[in-house]
Amino acid sequence: MELKLFLVFILLVIKGNLTASLTIPCSEHDDLEQSEKIDSDKQQCCNGVKQMKQPGTKCCYRKATFYFPTHELCCGGRLLKRTEGRSESCCDGQKIDDEINICCNNQIFKLEQGLKRQDAACCGHRQFDMNKQFCCDSLSNKVKGSGCCNGSVIDTASRWCDINGRALYKDEMPCGGKTINLRTHSCCRDVINAVGYLDPYNILIKDKHHGCCGTVAYNVTTDRCCDYNHTIPKHTQLQCCGAGYFNVTTQLCCGGVVYEKRDGLNHCCGGNPFNSKTHGCCGSGRMFDTKTQKCCRGLNSTVQDKAATCCGSKHLNNDSVCCRNAFPVKKNHLDETKCCVSMDAYELKGEPYNNERQGCYHGNVYTKGKQRPCGKDFIDPTTHVCCGLTSYRIPDGEKLACCGVDSYNINKQLCCFDSLNNISPKEGKCCGSQAYPKEQLPGRCAPQITHHPTTTPIQVSEDLNLESTSNSKSKIEIELASIVCLTIFTGFILNIND
Repeated sequence: MELKLFLVFILLVIKGNLTASLTIPCSEHDDLEQSEKIDSDKQQCCNGVKQMKQPGTKCCYRKATFYFPTHELCCGGRLLKRTEGRSESCCDGQKIDDEINICCNNQIFKLEQGLKRQDAACCGHRQFDMNKQFCCDSLSNKVKGSGCCNGSVIDTASRWCDINGRALYKDEMPCGGKTINLRTHSCCRDVINAVGYLDPYNILIKDKHHGCCGTVAYNVTTDRCCDYNHTIPKHTQLQCCGAGYFNVTTQLCCGGVVYEKRDGLNHCCGGNPFNSKTHGCCGSGRMFDTKTQKCCRGLNSTVQDKAATCCGSKHLNNDSVCCRNAFPVKKNHLDETKCCVSMDAYELKGEPYNNERQGCYHGNVYTKGKQRPCGKDFIDPTTHVCCGLTSYRIPDGEKLACCGVDSYNINKQLCCFDSLNNISPKEGKCCGSQAYPKEQLPGRCAPQITHHPTTTPIQVSEDLNLESTSNSKSKIEIELASIVCLTIFTGFILNIND
């Protein structure tokens, strides 16, 4: 239950952070810390002027005010009222009617007769019909397949325009500052290769056999590219090795050098071959004789004698204990057998201890029996009690216990479902999480009552333990009243379930 509540709390915090408004500057000040701030959720800023946010408004920057673009135009820092039912825009600070005018280089021109606004465009100070002409520094008649390249009209069927604005033929491309013919040459990382890039039977598509290996062009069907910008024959038994290749069946590649598989050499250790039946490889490349040596593997693996005990990458001596199989720590006493590990400033530290009489808790060693862990501290169970992760001192002559994470005096208070009540066990009893005086217990927590269907008389259990005859009548009336309430409540529940 506590975990669920915690997760809900975290989600609410995250949600609150995500939906929170931003505080942003609203003045042109070199020091943003000294700039006037606004709440972006409630306010808006226009050229250093702030006002309450109004949906549908825009900033007219030079006028430093907000306006409704559906009713006004912002032209050169002036707000001009729109004409109802007309499409209007700005041209050099003036309002123009888009249906009869066009703005070219900040000059207003009346649309030429017969030219529709949606087809009109500007070429310098001239207007033209985009369906009939196009602009390439000057106006040209629109011809199928024509295009513009750096102010010149080109035939896009046979030529193209490179990023430097040069008109090249379709079978040409720039490479290393030069222009090459792709029928006879190719470009790999700005290096020209005398291998054709285009398919010799169809110059409109790339040759499927062509590829680049670094700066070298090669045939991807017959060769393979290796990391050192060289190619090798494509064969299942051949692999790259340094600046060459090797046969995986008969050779080894160790550190970029090819070795023959002979005399049992079948593995690499660093840059050297070795026989795995007689030797091993330790760490990043130290060979050892498996008959007389062993490898202590860790952050920096080391070779040790065969009889050595490893603790991580180091040899464990008899005067030390091993901490988490990672590093040894020297003993303070010869009978210490374990290591208590703690984190200190991102560094693991260990303290040796005797497991029979001591324990380890959160990186601290404590004495068993005399001490008990509580949170990050240790307590004496004869003088303190631990509730949750907090220790409480036991006052003289009192008996303390835990009620949830709090301590309480068991002779003066009652703990009901982790809820503390200031009433003694002699005077009260628990009913759920609440304690009541024994004579005021609610009906649901009264002594046991047997309830039967309405066809059977209600019986009072012998556990009621009624007192003397003189007081029995009033007690029976109280108990019967409780039974009636219980019966009505039970019937209500049954009706709900039905």
